[in-house]
Amino acid sequence: MAQSRPSSANADAMAILILVTGLPAAGKSSFLQAVQHLYTNAQGSQTFSLFGGARRGRVAAVFRLDDVLLRSCGPRNEEESATEGARVAQLASREVSFSPARWQAATRELLRLTEGALRTCAADEGGAAALPLVFVEDNMHLRSMRERYYRLCRRIEDKAVQMPSTKGGDAMQFAVAMLELRFTISLSTCIERNALRLQSVELCEGAHAKDKNAAVASLYVPTPVIESMHAVFDWCRDASSGAAAEQEKRVLSEKGDSSPWRWWKWTPTTQPWSLLELAVTTEPPEGSAEENEGVPVSRLPTAEELVDEFFTVTLQDAARNACRAQCAHVLQRRERRRQAEASAAMSREQRNEAHVRTHTHELDLQLRALAHTFLKAQHTPAVGKQVGKLKNGVLQRFKEGSRAYAAVQRSRGHENASRGENADEDDVAELHEACLMDYQNALVSLWERGERREETQ
Repeated sequence: MAQSRPSSANADAMAILILVTGLPAAGKSSFLQAVQHLYTNAQGSQTFSLFGGARRGRVAAVFRLDDVLLRSCGPRNEEESATEGARVAQLASREVSFSPARWQAATRELLRLTEGALRTCAADEGGAAALPLVFVEDNMHLRSMRERYYRLCRRIEDKAVQMPSTKGGDAMQFAVAMLELRFTISLSTCIERNALRLQSVELCEGAHAKDKNAAVASLYVPTPVIESMHAVFDWCRDASSGAAAEQEKRVLSEKGDSSPWRWWKWTPTTQPWSLLELAVTTEPPEGSAEENEGVPVSRLPTAEELVDEFFTVTLQDAARNACRAQCAHVLQRRERRRQAEASAAMSREQRNEAHVRTHTHELDLQLRALAHTFLKAQHTPAVGKQVGKLKNGVLQRFKEGSRAYAAVQRSRGHENASRGENADEDDVAELHEACLMDYQNALVSLWERGERREETQ
């Protein structure tokens, strides 16, 4: 029997964007490889039950930042393929320094690919037979990185509203729900796993090029970079998360859920989209062995276990309500925005200046956190002065650049006000991230020079 399309009155999602976030080597790539293995085949995506059988779903696309980075450094012709092994080994080696420029270009391309996939979903009007799921993987340790995708969903919706339905009847509101799957693996575990990526390349030095590519499907990341990401990670957890966890335990107990493992946990968040975190620890429970007898010790799940629970449990119980609530919130927010634009109390120039001050304050706190992390490892008066001078220079560059963007926005005129404001917000956020990455890269360079000095002494 044909599947009925959701009505716009119920604010059902017609596509779901799933951000897979977390520190490097947290298990994101393995998870998505398992998704592709289990839910796609040579003929395309398989359909599966969704929302407790209320709908069918399909994996429409899977995008990974490391894939984009590898393609950007790939061979341009058949002759260069002969040296593919050396290229892959070099990419994964410690000698290749973290490149903010290459990373930023790859994140832009990742966003472009995601936009293309969502526009395809919108052109298909959300897919009457199966709800499309688009997976996007990146560290996204800053909230602004994740918000960029949330704003992309809103732009896709706005564009789709202007397009008449091709299937007759009234035009429907295309809605994209966004979920975040955050891999909250411990920092020490991520660093250990990251080190294994170098060993993977060494083990397959005599293998074919495609096998070497598989060995470094995720690129090696310098340890200081991982530590820096962890230091400034925007967790965006709501203060009531502890109470919510206890409430979930009571609900599961009342339902008679005796499963020893439940890896994915809905986490209250200050973000406007739903957050699922990987609820695992590598630490044994407190207390003596006698007290802990019969209590299961947490372990790290396999990628297949995570995929199985996500598709067969997480996307069945609370996911539909979470997606509906988000879509309803977006519609309400859009209406409030229209009303606010009609009677705005704050001038555009004042809003821009407040936006710059907010970003400057956030950037200053993040730079301080990076400096603190670095100086714990290498602290001398000379290094301290260098770190402080670098920080002040980065802040000054951000202030000048963000105010230049605001000046350009003012020159656009009132007819392009809405579009210009969104573009400026993206520009300032991108400048913010670029400044942070440049500072991080400069600290890594200081760290590498210090390591070399110690080796020569």
